[in-house]
Amino acid sequence: MEDEGAFWMSLEDFASHFKFVCACEIHEDYYFSFIKLGDQKGLNYYVAKMEIETPAFVYLTVHQKLKKHFRRNDNYHYSFGRVLVGQLDKKGKIVSVIDGKYKSGQNIVIKEKFNKGEYIILIEMDWVQRFYNELVVTSYSKVNVNFSEEPAHKYDLNSLYLGFMKAMLRGSPEETFLAKQYELDEEKYQIWKYKIEKFGLVALLYLNKEKDIALNTKLDIQKLENMVLANTLGRDGQFIELKVKPGALKMVLLKTKVDHVMEGKGHEKSEKVSKYEYSELFRLSNVYTVEELKAVCKEKGAKVHELKEGKIVVYRYKYLGGLAEYYVNMEEGVKFIQEIQFDVKNVLVNESEPKDMKIVVGCGEDFLLNMRVKDFTRGSKFTRKSTFTFE
Repeated sequence: MEDEGAFWMSLEDFASHFKFVCACEIHEDYYFSFIKLGDQKGLNYYVAKMEIETPAFVYLTVHQKLKKHFRRNDNYHYSFGRVLVGQLDKKGKIVSVIDGKYKSGQNIVIKEKFNKGEYIILIEMDWVQRFYNELVVTSYSKVNVNFSEEPAHKYDLNSLYLGFMKAMLRGSPEETFLAKQYELDEEKYQIWKYKIEKFGLVALLYLNKEKDIALNTKLDIQKLENMVLANTLGRDGQFIELKVKPGALKMVLLKTKVDHVMEGKGHEKSEKVSKYEYSELFRLSNVYTVEELKAVCKEKGAKVHELKEGKIVVYRYKYLGGLAEYYVNMEEGVKFIQEIQFDVKNVLVNESEPKDMKIVVGCGEDFLLNMRVKDFTRGSKFTRKSTFTFE
């Protein structure tokens, strides 16, 4: 009988001599393409692009340096890495997310069907060693895959993540992700918060579809374990304050980060589970230009002063986050004069810190007095004394 390369051994001997097993997929009509990604000069992320000429199934793999190339006393471990793959349109915008993973091991593999087109590959490594910080990306497929390395310093990492999260949001039904619609006094506004938890990421996306209302929110991020806050930290280390203007989209990003691993049975594993907690305080505020606020005062405001047979009028309008008074003088030869003494806290008057004010409105003139809360996360106080005369 010919030697077929098969042999038998006892289970006890197998367990003694082998630490782990893996299955290799072999396709007779597949071949490899690869690119080496060099040290990014202090950055821990890598960017590559690939072009696929014909739709095909592709095994896309990110390889770390094999452990057998190092001495045992080097204490070399495979690091945790995050890999995201997105398809680009002709303008270089991420239009869909193919897949992603966050794991340790010599190989991080993504197996997906790819259409014809250009793709971006983002790799972020939580290195646990400093021996060798280069990577190799390979494709295994029956079609030609062209790779190219992008200088990582040309890209802002948070902007890249925002691009991936926006693509996920666009490409999925709203019920796919945890969504919250903001409301105030039982009125719902077209301001949404989405939470996406994938690929070792927690992304809070704030989308404002309103025309003249802003969201002011303060997040208190707490009890982070094996996670980091990707956004710039506010005071006390974990506070984030955001103002989401009409039509804007903003993101708060938490990332699983494991920078210490221990030996497992044939693989690396983290010592802790990733955890986080957060609380949120929010306020809604109207956003008007000066001319828009004048028009709203005349249309919706109450007439608090109607003098000289209605030719001198002061309209008062309370809006979300502020109070406006609009002075209009149509009386021939008369000046309207008002003197105001303010006693306020956390309030801006006409976008400045308040001080005693003298308002003079001549014939054919108008004046807008706009008083709004400065910081929505703190308490505010507003009182004043005023007198008016004519000249």
